[in-house]
Amino acid sequence: MIKLTQHLLSLLLLLFLILCFKQPVLAADINLVIDSNGKITDQYDSKVIGELYRGWRENVLFASLSQESALRYNFTVSVIGNEVDLVKINPTLYAVHGAIANEISSDAQEKVWEVTASPGSQITLVAQVPYGIFNDSFFWKMMAILAMLPDKIWLILSILIPIIVFILFLAKQRANRGTRTKNSIIHPEILDVSPTALTVLVKGFVSKRASAATLVDLAQRGHVQMLIRNTKIILYKKVGRDKLREHEKAILERWFKTDWNSRGEDLNLEIKTQVINERSKIANMLIYKEINTYSWFKTSPLITHWKILISSFFATIIVSVFFFSIFILLPSANPLLWFSTSLLFSIGVIYAWEPSIAILSPKGKEARTMLNETRAALTAPTKIRMAPNDQAAWEHYLAISIVLGVTPEWLYRWSDTPFQQPSWLLTTEPLRDFEDFQRHLAPILSVASESIRDTILPAYV
Repeated sequence: MIKLTQHLLSLLLLLFLILCFKQPVLAADINLVIDSNGKITDQYDSKVIGELYRGWRENVLFASLSQESALRYNFTVSVIGNEVDLVKINPTLYAVHGAIANEISSDAQEKVWEVTASPGSQITLVAQVPYGIFNDSFFWKMMAILAMLPDKIWLILSILIPIIVFILFLAKQRANRGTRTKNSIIHPEILDVSPTALTVLVKGFVSKRASAATLVDLAQRGHVQMLIRNTKIILYKKVGRDKLREHEKAILERWFKTDWNSRGEDLNLEIKTQVINERSKIANMLIYKEINTYSWFKTSPLITHWKILISSFFATIIVSVFFFSIFILLPSANPLLWFSTSLLFSIGVIYAWEPSIAILSPKGKEARTMLNETRAALTAPTKIRMAPNDQAAWEHYLAISIVLGVTPEWLYRWSDTPFQQPSWLLTTEPLRDFEDFQRHLAPILSVASESIRDTILPAYV
């Protein structure tokens, strides 16, 4: 009887121990909560063990449970959603390398797995979710909208946009050049306009041709005399035959300062090292002031330049920020990187060709037509033969040929006419023909071209 009582007491003690240790096993179960921000929290210690990783078109919710289950063999994992739809998230528990997971219950509020783990096993909770399930910032909402377009569409847009911009500007330049001009007529009235102003009509800004054309024009009018020695140019200031324009006074001050003679080789060094200075700015502003008096443009080209440049500047910043944000936060979104790169290229094209955007008025279109017809006449293939007393007639349109960039073609037309060296151009050896003259003209174009180029738009040379 005593032995039977001892056995009963041992059995009761064993049952008591089983009941006592059953609750701690249940307390060791892993209870996870997924909140509206995509954070996965362990309910036991409120520790964040997983989060949402953003991707292109889909996001990945990931949490590793290997560390939490390292000291356990059999346990359960439950997942609930806090202000999110668990059905749409549809998390999956993966158990590998000696671990087994079986889903034992699933509903709209909770999902539970029973896990058998072993040392070294890997247990992860993974869910692939689209945009819109969690609380997204403005940036990620925008990404969700952009992700609606297929990759092919983004690739097509990335190729088409810069091509369209490039073609539009080529067409604009072709129209400005007047390549299809039917008439070939030299209009003497364009000589009443300064060569510098004509470069703005041709290019939309004070191009590098303006300096050389102005120098030749002032030399022909007796205000400047030039000495060409090898590749060096020396200028001498003189009293001309006519009145100087305001911007021409500023240009002469740019070249000579307070001296009547230039400083020989120092002039080359000064122009190369001090391309942009106060005198250049004054000269350019006076040039644009003169252009406004001609009423060639519906809006002053200077205002148009600033509008486009400011717009291009801010557009470049915005697109660059977008590009680097995608590159850092969403590197898998290659289509957006292609697209933003094409936008940057298009902005660069607009910036480079911005002067041609200036819209001409009816007077401007008429003046450009005359200039295009004059270009056609200057570049005609037939040669000119003049009487001896008209041998210097080619000088009258020399500055215009520099403005239009057709000086070799214009001098070629006179190659059968006896050459007479201009009095305003001094050389160590007498010039024999137009070809020799053109070789000596090169230093003028190279040195003087940098002296009054547009300081408002210094990128255009």
